[in-house]
Amino acid sequence: MPILIFLILVLTVRALFLPGASEGLSFLFTIDWANLAHPKIWVEALIQNAWDTGAGWGLVLCYAAYMRKNEDTTLNAIMLPTANNIISLLAAIMVFSTVFSAVPQLMEQAKTDPSVLNGLGSLGTAVENGAVFSTELMQKTVFNEGNKGITFIWMPQLFKTMVMGQFFMILFFSALAFAAFTSMIAQVEVSTRAFVDAGMGRTKAVKIICVGVFVLGVPSAIWMPVLDNQDWVWGVALMLAGLFFAISVIPYGVKKFREENLNHPGSNIKIGRYWDIIIAFLAPSQMIFLLGWFAYDSYKSAPETWLHPFSSDNIYNVGTILFQWTIAIAVLMFLNKWIVRKITEHSNKLKAVEKKD
Repeated sequence: MPILIFLILVLTVRALFLPGASEGLSFLFTIDWANLAHPKIWVEALIQNAWDTGAGWGLVLCYAAYMRKNEDTTLNAIMLPTANNIISLLAAIMVFSTVFSAVPQLMEQAKTDPSVLNGLGSLGTAVENGAVFSTELMQKTVFNEGNKGITFIWMPQLFKTMVMGQFFMILFFSALAFAAFTSMIAQVEVSTRAFVDAGMGRTKAVKIICVGVFVLGVPSAIWMPVLDNQDWVWGVALMLAGLFFAISVIPYGVKKFREENLNHPGSNIKIGRYWDIIIAFLAPSQMIFLLGWFAYDSYKSAPETWLHPFSSDNIYNVGTILFQWTIAIAVLMFLNKWIVRKITEHSNKLKAVEKKD
């Protein structure tokens, strides 16, 4: 991870000195107020932050077992999203500067060598059809393809402009793969811990979880529409999980939770009563409103197919979300009963052994 952060810093500085970088920065930091009236952009922003920080995954339930009693939870909760958003901003500066520098050059080269458009996706198709360079073209093509297009198509364009570019490209993508792998460790541990608590051996539990993750991930690896769909469905699910986490604190007592788990003696930063209002009222109401707004907007956009999970436009519609959530919840409810029963049996066995000793 430190190598990846270092490379992002170096690449950001390099990108800022590319021709056309100023246009990219202007596009990045110019607010399109009309877009703020669309719920999807708010949902996508929240999903992106949830993916980046691990919010909504239930990781805290697992890793709380490994934390020190006097762990400064509040400080960690502030540092993680702050550092994440700073790195994300630097990455955005790097990407937008690179794209607005590389695209005009590629379009100019395409006049004499159309082969340079190969592999550029919708941008290549648009240029072949006579499109001219504009911010609208960038929005509809490059930035509409998501992170996968930006990472694997446009980052190599930046490395082409650098001394020892191939070396840095290998280092960057190796560090990116390693960062993704280490992030998976945390997610695998959540499921593994549940099986271990149920009495299963750790090695066996890890094997089962890893095989399951691999099998479920194969369709997304070989078919891009599936990847887009799964990214969207379970990204929105993180919002719902966050809502459940906030609501679950209310019966326990928001003030009690804050005083016992956040403002304990080992915490250097004390959270005020405003946090109680945020958790009890603001966060749940915002989530419910945003999900409702998104569902209503989906209905208005496609009233005949918005609830059809198998329609031709099902990648992002509400129907595919509800259909997959229903299946997942049914499976998890079954597993939850089995795991609770196993944990109880395992706990009783341990107590019986302790009594004998």
